[in-house]
This record gives sequence, structure tokens and C-alpha cells, in this order.
Amino acid sequence: MVTSDTFSELVEDGITDLEVAKDIERNLTSKEKENRKIFHLASSAEKFSKALLSIYGLTVVFPLFIFNKLEDLKDKQDLLAKIGELLRKVVLTPFDEEELRRLAHKPISQSELKELMYYTEKLLPEELRKVYSRVINYINLDLKRRTYEELESIMDEVDKAFSFFKLKDFFRGLIADMYKTDPTAVVDLIVSFNTIFNDVLKKILYMLYLEHAAGGVARYSVGRDKADEQYLNNIKEHQKQIFKFLEEERIILQGLVEASVFNDGLGNIRELFEKTPFHKIFGK
Repeated sequence: MVTSDTFSELVEDGITDLEVAKDIERNLTSKEKENRKIFHLASSAEKFSKALLSIYGLTVVFPLFIFNKLEDLKDKQDLLAKIGELLRKVVLTPFDEEELRRLAHKPISQSELKELMYYTEKLLPEELRKVYSRVINYINLDLKRRTYEELESIMDEVDKAFSFFKLKDFFRGLIADMYKTDPTAVVDLIVSFNTIFNDVLKKILYMLYLEHAAGGVARYSVGRDKADEQYLNNIKEHQKQIFKFLEEERIILQGLVEASVFNDGLGNIRELFEKTPFHKIFGK
């Protein structure tokens, strides 16, 4: 789990990288300067993403709470235990110093996030499994083969998946029965979750898309191959959208830092887990 102090440091570092990218944008004189701008954009996205690792972990698992009854998963105890183990690490257990150093030098796609999606996907309805499978496949792609177009295609798949659920009386009745909720309120619940899920998934996909650039290929020309150049050109074609996305992230995250609400948020997450029918798999 990312703590309040680590959260603030990662956000501030991400803002610094974003400012450097903007400075380079204002004073572009060469192709390599433009590549360095991409490096700082990617580094900013990476640091913002690491700051939000706990929230990512919660969000990718939360559909399990919405679309399953605990009694229907009695024969899935091994899977639930594995998800609980990973989620405790990402969301509930503060990282020690060694883990924080590992986090600072390790791409998020190599964190527990991929495993969380992999095991959670097995317990979801088919339409959501398709979404998770596509994100996992995106993670497994060669870094330089990730494209902005595929990112957008996955986001479209998310919208289709939740449109499917909104139209299915089966899922309305299931959630109403699980949480003793008026069925007419279930659609609002799904729409609200869809908004949150879309936002978090978009953050994850941007981080994955820019991961190779953050690793240095945008900073150093030595060793670049044709695929690297094609990858960098794809980022350049979509840098306007990337700048816009990161500016929006900056405003949100800086507001959280200034309001000093990150610890309160983690406390709310712990309280949420204790209230869910699945609280036993997360431990004390």
C-alpha cells in the first residue's frame, strides 16, 4: 500500500516531470528534444500511476463484489484466497522501505496489479472477462507494440460491457437480492461504478501505453530500432490527448495532496472491505 507521505512525493515528482515536458514543448528545437519531452510525459504518467496503486487494486477487484454472491463461490476458495493475499498487499498493508525502493524502480505492469486482474477475471461474468482479458493481453504485449488505438478500443469495450449489464434484468435482480436494494436503484449503482471503472482503467491503460517511453527509449537514441521509432511516433501523434489527460490528473492529485485526505481515503477503503460480504478473504 502506498502511504500518505509516499503518495505526496510521487505526485510532486510527477508534476515536476510534467512541467519539464511543458518547458521542452515551448522550446522545441530538434527531434531529440521532442523525444525527451515524451520521456518526461511518460515519467509523469508512471509516477501518478504509482501514487494511485492502492486505488487501482481496489477498483479492478470491486466487480467481484457487485456480480457475485459469496455462497456461489464456495468452490472457489483457492482463487479468493489468492485475490485476498494480493489485495492485502496492494491496498491494506503499508510497503516497507525495501518494497518502496522496488516500487520506485519497477514498472507497475510488473506489480501485483496484473495478477489481481488475472485472478479476478476468472470470477466475473463473460462480458467483463472480455475486458479484463484485453487489458491483460495489453500488459503482455511487447512494450513497443502498445498503441494508442488499442487503448481507445479497450475503453470502447468497457462501455459495451456495462451497457450489456444495464439491460439485463438478471444482474439487476442479483444485486438487489445481494444488497437488499430496490431494483430501480441498481442501474444507478452500475452507472456510477461504470464511471469510476472507466476513469481508473483509463489511467491504467495510459500508464501501460507510456511504460516503454518511461523506461528510457525516448531519452536515449542509442539502441533504438524501427519498432521503437514507430512507437515514439505513435505517442507524438497523440501527445495532445496525453498532455490533456496528465493535466487533468495533476489537478485531481494535487488537490488530494493539498487537502491531506489520502489517509482518510485509505481508511474508508478498509471500512468498505469490512462491510463487504467478502471481508473474510481479506483478513483482519
